[in-house]
Amino acid sequence: MGRINIAKLSTLGIVLVTLIWGSAFVVIKDTLDILPPLYILALRFGIAGLVLLILGLKFLKKTSKSEVTLGAILGVFLFLAYALQTYGLKYTTISNNAFITSTYIVFIPIVNALLKRQKLKKQYILSIIICFVGILLLTVDTNLKLYKGDLLTLLCSVFFTVYFIMIDYTSKKYSAYNLSVYQFITCALLSLIFTTSIEGTNVIAISQFLLDKVVLYRVIYLAIMSTMLCYLILQVCQKYTDIKYVTILLALEAVFGMVFEVLFYNTAITVKLISGCILIFVSIIVSEYKFKPRN
Repeated sequence: MGRINIAKLSTLGIVLVTLIWGSAFVVIKDTLDILPPLYILALRFGIAGLVLLILGLKFLKKTSKSEVTLGAILGVFLFLAYALQTYGLKYTTISNNAFITSTYIVFIPIVNALLKRQKLKKQYILSIIICFVGILLLTVDTNLKLYKGDLLTLLCSVFFTVYFIMIDYTSKKYSAYNLSVYQFITCALLSLIFTTSIEGTNVIAISQFLLDKVVLYRVIYLAIMSTMLCYLILQVCQKYTDIKYVTILLALEAVFGMVFEVLFYNTAITVKLISGCILIFVSIIVSEYKFKPRN
């Protein structure tokens, strides 16, 4: 009975994570009007990493060199994925950004099969076709024009694919807490370096925006709730939830993202938008569903 309750609580925990991540799309979209994308990432992951570092000094004393190295490598891919996603969000809608990002769930089993030199299952081929049609509906307008933000978001899903495949490997051998600290700090440092070199951001001058309580609350929400808390909850809940259900539940992030966009931006719901979102969601279910062979 206790095991069942833990499983149910874990499912609710993952749904809570997707709800918070879905709301984060709106928070980031609003903050992009004030702060540059990479500066937001530097603050978001910098604060999350420092808080975890302070809270986990006892655990970090036992950190191995492999954890530091792997954490840094994970941080590089995390940086690339979130940088592309945040830039993409600047040039596209929340719904497009959320659902196109979620396509990494479709790509993961396909890339895994290719890495293991296994024959692709028919359901994977079907899922990628459905996903591709869904992406076309979301990203291409009536003039067959592909938008910059959608393309950046699609690239971000590629890096998320690599990132989560690496997480699947490292989490079985190393401390998830230690890896989180080093990857968050790496992501924050890379964001800080590139925000000054590429965006030409005057970090000291732009920090004055943080004197605005609304901006400060948004940054804290992204760092503590959407990053630190969500990653910790997800790591705990994954232990008690079947992996195929975890991936399907994570797809709810895109659904919540679209819901929050409608609530806060009064976005028009078109047939094209709904059709594209449904197709991507269906492709995720198809890629993860375990089909039983006929007798």
